[in-house]
Amino acid sequence: MQISNANLQFAYENFQTRLQEVKNYVVFVKKLADISSPAVSEERYIEKYIDDKLNFSFNLNSLFPIQRRVVDPLQQRTETDNFNWINVLTVEPQSTRTPTRSDFACHKIDRELQKTLRASTYLLLYNLMESTMSESINAIHETIRDENRNLLELSEKLHKVILQSFSKGLTNEKVSEFSRDNADIRDRIFDLGYDKKKLFSGNIDCGVIDEYCKKYDIRISPYKIDSQPLLWNPDKIEDIRKKRNSLAHGSESFAQCGQNMPIDSIDDNLQSVEAVLMGVFNGLNNFLTRQKYLRASQ
Repeated sequence: MQISNANLQFAYENFQTRLQEVKNYVVFVKKLADISSPAVSEERYIEKYIDDKLNFSFNLNSLFPIQRRVVDPLQQRTETDNFNWINVLTVEPQSTRTPTRSDFACHKIDRELQKTLRASTYLLLYNLMESTMSESINAIHETIRDENRNLLELSEKLHKVILQSFSKGLTNEKVSEFSRDNADIRDRIFDLGYDKKKLFSGNIDCGVIDEYCKKYDIRISPYKIDSQPLLWNPDKIEDIRKKRNSLAHGSESFAQCGQNMPIDSIDDNLQSVEAVLMGVFNGLNNFLTRQKYLRASQ
């Protein structure tokens, strides 16, 4: 996506970084489901085993920072993982003896733990939506400040948004403060009552996203890759919100949530979240490029 607005570009880059983190986690969880007896083995035990028992020759030139990896201890050779946050250990065996589980200091990742790991994807996906929406909407406010716009230049809808935020922040205490200090409230018109961290509070779904976009007059437009639009399922987005709230408030345990969660549903949820957020960025990009936040541009 080509973005010319610096504030939106900042939000988009953060989104892409967080999205990749979630994708890495999803790949990790799916990888566990494909291994018969997954376990976590510390690298130092693998190296000791190689040195002392099997006399393996090995190459550690491609090590990454985190000193842990997921292995199947019953395999004769370790696999090269495709995660940039898990060690890659290339092993060339010089012994024909097959390693046994007792040769490794492993911590088994049992089914109960895998349920928890699956359920955690709801938290990651919801947090991705909330943080991205907050930074995306904030890009509009930052652009107005960067361009030193005054209230009278803003579109009717954005004018209303600013005044509503200001009225919420103009408490009795603030009124007394401004009066005592003989302060010019025009200096605070854009920031008083506005806090991007408080835009959303555990309630994001497609309905809330549509509501905020209409409030600013942003038109969500599906982003296309090779002429194919990225489409989302509103029911999936709503389910993510509900599951996140159930987990966050303790009304459902992670094990219970993950128990009936098909592994393929994680990809479906991820696809819907990515698609709807790309649609928001696509609409916002058009909104800012055409300066739809200004009254004169309408």
